[in-house]
Amino acid sequence: MKVLHVIDTLDVGGAERLLAMLVPELARQGVSGAVAVRTGGMALAAEIAAAGAPVHRLSPRHRWNLPGMARELGALAGREGADVVHAHLYFPAVGTALMRLMRRSRAATCVTFHNLAYAGANREGAGLALRKALARWLYPRGLDACFAVSRAVADHYEAALGLPGVAVIPNPVDLAAMAPIRDASAPSRATGSACVVAIAGRLVPEKGHVDLLDAMALLAAQGLEPRLEIIGDGPLLPAI
Repeated sequence: MKVLHVIDTLDVGGAERLLAMLVPELARQGVSGAVAVRTGGMALAAEIAAAGAPVHRLSPRHRWNLPGMARELGALAGREGADVVHAHLYFPAVGTALMRLMRRSRAATCVTFHNLAYAGANREGAGLALRKALARWLYPRGLDACFAVSRAVADHYEAALGLPGVAVIPNPVDLAAMAPIRDASAPSRATGSACVVAIAGRLVPEKGHVDLLDAMALLAAQGLEPRLEIIGDGPLLPAI
């Protein structure tokens, strides 16, 4: 089996890092892959290519030129011999669904939902309402299956888009990349000033760094001052 993954960018982010972890593991299990990148950076491209998955940047076009994207995805799926086209995030998903409706590929189609798109991850307004309406119409007609990284995300898309039966496949963890935890019997440091709180992620509003800082201030008011380690970068860095 061969899977063509479709994603917006290969800059470092949650969905992108998941893909970089997923592709080599699928290859180890006998499922080969290729990746189509709609736009943006390619920071993870070399890592994915090193796992044996070709990385293709789609032709530059306006993001709402969905027919053009659908035609190119269909042609790429044919050249790669893809059995499945797996979309990640919004524009790859609508482009993949339209590819199916336009009969540009006979490959099975699916999408993985990575966030709460209609509950704070994106700015409210007419643009978001348009995206939501288009997804509500396209996904049931052009996608064979919908997956989510958590039950909360699945419930969100089922309610927001009227999608029945969104299946949950939790994000994987590369255990080989983690140091063994040797001190399981040590006393807990969950309270008190000796505690260290770490948050790893892009510095963007939906990750909740500002909420965490507010919580740390509440702890400080109670005489508790755990050390906070913020790991990541992004547009909120100066404010944080």
